[in-house]
Amino acid sequence: MENKAFFVQYLANQPVKVDTHINSERTALRPFPLDSVADLVAAFQALPNSPLASAFVGDLTLHFVVDGVEMTYNSWEPITVLKTNGTVGSSPLIIKSKSDVESDADDTMFSNPNQIPMTATGLLEWLSGSNDNSAVDLPDKQILSQQQTNPNQKVVFPLAGREKSLQHIASCFIATHRHRSNIDRNSRRIPVCTGIPGLGKTRLMTECSITVLDMTGIQGKRLSAIVSFGNDGNAYGEIDKLLGIKCSFAWRLLHSVFKAQYKFDDWMRRKSPINRSELTMQLALSTIELYWSQKTQDDILLFVGVDEYQKLCQDELSFLLDILCASSYRAKVSKLTFFCMLAGTDLNMTRIARTSHSNTRRTPIRFLTHMESMEAIGPFISDTHCGFVVSEAFAQNAFHLSGVPRLLIEFAKKVVSMKPNDLNEHNFREARIAALSNLQHHQLSLADILKLLATSFTNTPVANILNCPFSESSLPSARNLTWNQMVRHGMCQIQDDGQVIIPFHIVTQALERSLNESVGLNQFEAALLSSLNSLSLDVEYPLSNMTRWSSWEYFGASFYCIRINSFLVLGISILSLSDILCGSRFDSGIFNTQVHIRIAEVFQSNEQYGPDMPRAITRKHNSCCLVDWVDSETLQIVINVLDQRKRLGSDITNSDLTTFRSKLPNPPACLNKFKLDSVFGLMSIYSQINISPVPDSTYFVSASDSLYFHGSLYDHPRCSMVIDVNSALKISIKQIFCGTNDDQTDLANKVIEQRYNKRIASYDELESLVSEWGGKLNESACARIKF
Repeated sequence: MENKAFFVQYLANQPVKVDTHINSERTALRPFPLDSVADLVAAFQALPNSPLASAFVGDLTLHFVVDGVEMTYNSWEPITVLKTNGTVGSSPLIIKSKSDVESDADDTMFSNPNQIPMTATGLLEWLSGSNDNSAVDLPDKQILSQQQTNPNQKVVFPLAGREKSLQHIASCFIATHRHRSNIDRNSRRIPVCTGIPGLGKTRLMTECSITVLDMTGIQGKRLSAIVSFGNDGNAYGEIDKLLGIKCSFAWRLLHSVFKAQYKFDDWMRRKSPINRSELTMQLALSTIELYWSQKTQDDILLFVGVDEYQKLCQDELSFLLDILCASSYRAKVSKLTFFCMLAGTDLNMTRIARTSHSNTRRTPIRFLTHMESMEAIGPFISDTHCGFVVSEAFAQNAFHLSGVPRLLIEFAKKVVSMKPNDLNEHNFREARIAALSNLQHHQLSLADILKLLATSFTNTPVANILNCPFSESSLPSARNLTWNQMVRHGMCQIQDDGQVIIPFHIVTQALERSLNESVGLNQFEAALLSSLNSLSLDVEYPLSNMTRWSSWEYFGASFYCIRINSFLVLGISILSLSDILCGSRFDSGIFNTQVHIRIAEVFQSNEQYGPDMPRAITRKHNSCCLVDWVDSETLQIVINVLDQRKRLGSDITNSDLTTFRSKLPNPPACLNKFKLDSVFGLMSIYSQINISPVPDSTYFVSASDSLYFHGSLYDHPRCSMVIDVNSALKISIKQIFCGTNDDQTDLANKVIEQRYNKRIASYDELESLVSEWGGKLNESACARIKF
């Protein structure tokens, strides 16, 4: 960027010229050009004889007036946000201190000219309307908290799949309670939940004063307040800028606990006293403790959630964490314990804040699995559509919503509004599209989307969330898009280790756009698109005569194919075997071997793998087409994968491994001329593989490895939708029966007892057993039953 000159004015002084690249003496270039609003403010403050030389830089704000309307720029915004504003001396930028803003605003923003004693007693009397200067805003001088304005109602959508999140928050609360009087603030942990919009972060906070405190076992009177800076009617605004976050947050807390029946902004403008800036967080807490100590002999457990923290600037977040840390320290004589939690979408802000607030702890949160999604929305749908059974069409559309609770809820509401006769594949798809229609993603080209997917499918970690992965995009709007912004806009979730998880609807979007935009893709991008399309056609909609485990075999083959083609999309054709198998467990050095990869393809063949398998094989349903499946004169490694995905419950031990190895056929004789190594892979994603150390030339993917290994394709419907009555979990088996929940549970238990004694061989046998038990099979679930 070239040098740019801005004119900045303070009060009635003459505007002063400040250059982005040239120093104030205009004798040399600046060591670092000004690239943010904060830099420009600091440069003005550093000018010789600056009227703001002694001001705290955090109290200075930059403004510009357009057509009589004053705009305020945030300190963290890039200097480019100013555009040409302030580049003409006759229309300068205006710089103000906090005291200037307050004096300007007091007469126009606030209507109460009275002041009150800034003590706990004085505040409580004012809040409860017992003196002349009180905020008498209800006939009965009512005090109403958030908990009272949102009384305990029946939870329509149960919390599902958040056990680890709740456990993490509970551990932080236990440490806070244990060290509440420890002067070392780092002993008291603050959970911070960061993720894409709609992931259920706010819902987690609503559970903190209920489920989480239940988990801690800490006894006392529970109070809860969630302070949101988002667009819920109490958004971050001028009052926060005017008072500063430390003071405004204290007012927000009092509002949530005592006057939640009013909008914060309106209440502050009409009722707050003239000495409002004297309020501190400690005084607010003392007021809360004084009020509740008069009503209970128990200890007081106050939870305060901070939602949408990304609406603040970085300095404000740091100041807020300062007062939250200070508030969590309580004198031994105090009956109040202060718990807090933050939630938002900006990963970079919390990472910066962690450098000065090392007691912040990121709370794990992820997309729901397929089964958890069903647990979250199933009861709500069943309340309207009695006996509702999760069909394949319903489950596939639900999976496309990627386990994002907000999307699932919108989808479920659409399904509930349907008539029973309209519960079909077409309408489920329409409901899914409607749920996704409100997403506001930055525009990416099809090639950009494929690169994003490739990053996820290869488990390539993001080292710097401020990097721009699409800097060479054909679309200018995508070139400056950072990883952090993609999280904020719901395009991906980035774990603490840098792993990128993509919502599955991004895959669907790529496939739909490929019909019109595939021209211009390179051969590797086209190959990845083809393998994703193969996954959609061959795995999500299998042929009716497919054997009971072959859909899983298809999924496994497609997964490796997608990962290999993804590396090629990222420009990687030589890599270690450990990269291809990233997320699995292995020990021996063969996994460090560098291998060459080429475009991968999955197809069914008429020949079976074994000693007699020829090098030229034929495609199923097309015996005339010969395919050289080796396709090379060099071959380094052959991987044989045994998929025990159907195994449930029991762990796998060394004796099992010997049995499994014996099932492998000898390799094809046509491979004898190659000097190659063989690697054995064992997958059992529903059971643990308790074998240590891992034998040479062997890798494992067990239940604890599957989430990281499969990444964005974890828990694909083809792995979980078919109900095998001889191996499925109780929650799946219940779906094949009619009746009440208790009836279904009782029948499912009988099926499980039966299969321990003898395998159920056919539908007729199952139907006969269910009839003997006094039950009835649900006909609409029959298509999903396998034996």
